[in-house]
Amino acid sequence: MYKIIGADGGIYGPVGADEVRQWIAEGRANAESLVEAEGTIGRRPLGTYPEFGADLAAAAPRTPALLPSLA
Repeated sequence: MYKIIGADGGIYGPVGADEVRQWIAEGRANAESLVEAEGTIGRRPLGTYPEFGADLAAAAPRTPALLPSLA
């Protein structure tokens, strides 16, 4: 179970990993979101939890390829 600190400073949870993954997919949580996992002390960025690495990578904004200038 996880508690996430929202951008508004509110504490959301406890929620399971599946709900955290849903929030990542919806853009409601990202690698910088502060999280406290059940049984731990303190908060750390969501990006430091390996169980969410693939989800964060899939949700990361992609930089568009630069096209050569026609000028």
